[in-house]
Amino acid sequence: PSPEELWRFFAIYQQEADPSASGFAGLQQTRDIMERSGLPTSELTQIYGASDLDGDGRLNVPEFLVAMVLVARRLGGEALPGEAPDELVEACDDFADTEEDAAATAGGASDGAAAVAGSGAGAASWAPTEEELASYRAFLESSGLLSTGHPVGADDGVREVLEQSGLPIPELMQIWNLSDADGDGLLSSGELLCAMVLVGGRRSGLDLPHSLPPALLKLGGAPQR
Repeated sequence: PSPEELWRFFAIYQQEADPSASGFAGLQQTRDIMERSGLPTSELTQIYGASDLDGDGRLNVPEFLVAMVLVARRLGGEALPGEAPDELVEACDDFADTEEDAAATAGGASDGAAAVAGSGAGAASWAPTEEELASYRAFLESSGLLSTGHPVGADDGVREVLEQSGLPIPELMQIWNLSDADGDGLLSSGELLCAMVLVGGRRSGLDLPHSLPPALLKLGGAPQR
């Protein structure tokens, strides 16, 4: 996982899973966050079990990060592993250790983490990784939305794709409006990718931004494929 991805999930941990800073994600809060992904209960149970590295029935910071990365990867089409990959566990452990050191030095959460947690839509939160973009492109190509060579409208299959997310219609409308950067009522390939990033972030628990973040503005202006 990229640092940006871990920042995003750490913000969710601080803001929703463990707002009291107990050191462990609340069971109900974790369930609610994971269920927003729309994944089957059986897969979420498997993810939770793989992430609970010490088998104590609860998730600390690195374990929660592992769970969220596994959810994101599954949403991207990857198969679930039998156990959390060693490199993923190491990355999440290192990230959590760095945050603990920063908190001890500053007497609280680092400025970067606090900004992301407070806004729910920091710039780093919405910066997609190359891995995420590749997954979204593959999905859009399989849906036939990138094969036309020109911008597409809601009735060209975009509505059906967005509704598969399970997000409320008002939120999907907001995502459409944010993604349609040039306001022409159609989505270019770059704007489609913006929409997918916004859908993925919302399903991961982020609040939708009021305006398109800079990273997505650049993406939305990408040339046609």
